[in-house]
Amino acid sequence: MARCQAVTDDLTSQQETAPGEELSPAPGARALRLPLDDITAAGLLAAGRISEAGADPTAQLLWDDIARVVRHGTALCLKALAGAPLRPCDLAFLSERASAWMKSGLSMRAVLVGLRLTSQAVWARVARHADPGQLATLSSRFLVAVHKIHFAVSQGARPAGDPRQALAYALVHGRPVPPEARAAAGRAHAFTVVVVGSAEGVGAATGRRVGELLPCALRLTVNGALVLLLPCEEECAEGHHDAAVARIHRAAWPAGSEPFSGVVDCVPQEKVHEAVGVAREVLRIAEVIGRDPGSYRLIDVAMEYSVLHTPDATRAVGKLLEPLSAHSPDLLHTLRSFLSCGMDRRRTAGSLHVHPNTVDYRLRRIHELTTVSPTTPHGAQLLSAALAVAVLS
Repeated sequence: MARCQAVTDDLTSQQETAPGEELSPAPGARALRLPLDDITAAGLLAAGRISEAGADPTAQLLWDDIARVVRHGTALCLKALAGAPLRPCDLAFLSERASAWMKSGLSMRAVLVGLRLTSQAVWARVARHADPGQLATLSSRFLVAVHKIHFAVSQGARPAGDPRQALAYALVHGRPVPPEARAAAGRAHAFTVVVVGSAEGVGAATGRRVGELLPCALRLTVNGALVLLLPCEEECAEGHHDAAVARIHRAAWPAGSEPFSGVVDCVPQEKVHEAVGVAREVLRIAEVIGRDPGSYRLIDVAMEYSVLHTPDATRAVGKLLEPLSAHSPDLLHTLRSFLSCGMDRRRTAGSLHVHPNTVDYRLRRIHELTTVSPTTPHGAQLLSAALAVAVLS
């Protein structure tokens, strides 16, 4: 957050020229008494908080660049409100930066959040201070400008010129595959979908290392996670790509920081988008219920997944942990550690730095409060599902 604050302070204290500011946003700012720097700074500060909370650390590396883009987009909103048309050259900077980030494998989340929040701030001030008789005209100008700005960013974020990247983008997002990208699939009639995530996010450098290790894979970074599409040229059995996934876990991440992966085997091209959603959810469930880092499939978290996708079961299981939350956070922490340690009380005691007798006492209290024993296979599964519901539902 310190980095974000420094940039926003810089924007409000200096009058440096941002790209595109020569396009004269000042008349709109003066006419409507809208301070460009103050509005941009507020939007960037909020975007920075959301970006950090939303696990997109790669965006922090380019925060100066993001600040320029958001400031430029805000200036264009003010220019449009003043009645000046937005020309293609006004919007080119947004498309160019979005294209550069897309090619680097970085998420657009922070800049889109910044643009959305600053445009909301602009309109909030317009609605408060403008002449009511002008609101209809101003709202029309504003909506057209916001549409053009977001369209310019989205056009830049579309992978152009790289058929493999265009194919990955289309498959992952469930879009039609562009004609020029169809040949990039080669003989692959299906793909094994792997979504890789870690607490620190997956940066561009890690993505490039993975690309070097698996040159045949299509890859795309989406909201801090790395999506890999491993081609299946013929019908392949479950686990066909396990060795490849294990190799990138070992080689692309530093020792001691192995990531989690969700894997869906050999799905046809038209089902890739759906499989990405399943793989991402499998990954999140494995993290939440305290599994060790590694690769997981739906079968590994089948009960938790089924409960999350059955409303009646979600409500019933979700109530199990309420007595623990009301009683003591130590009980929830102990339960999560106990399940993570494979129901081994001594390992659990070691991970919590307490005596094994303390673990035994807490497990008994969990049984008493929930009526479910965490030391039985059925009870452990049920409480594991309850943990998943508590965090993900």
